[in-house]
Amino acid sequence: MLSAADLATLRAAQAAALPDLATVQTKNPTDDGYGRKTFSYVNGAVIACRLGPSEQVEMPQPDGGLKYDTQAWVTVAQATTIALDARLVINDHTYEVIAVATTAAWETANRVRVRELKAKAS
Repeated sequence: MLSAADLATLRAAQAAALPDLATVQTKNPTDDGYGRKTFSYVNGAVIACRLGPSEQVEMPQPDGGLKYDTQAWVTVAQATTIALDARLVINDHTYEVIAVATTAAWETANRVRVRELKAKAS
């Protein structure tokens, strides 16, 4: 069984292996004056992370066609918490968090699944 000191050493080694930086953006609701909310994202903490390899995921559409999303896993330090409605900006690309992996007390890192947001065509 790992001691608390062993686990701390493993977590420190894991944190040192996070070469990228991410700006965490939090969802900020604003009343639009008509009883509805509009949402913007506000820059928050800058955290160390590792953006894993991207993959193209097929997303079936109601019209029978397919849309392709670029998705990846992002690894962050174990003590870092990222909300499911957050966004991450990594290397000038913006990603929305689509899943947060469950963690246990003995984990050395946390992981979130992200989808790259593409600029909308005008």
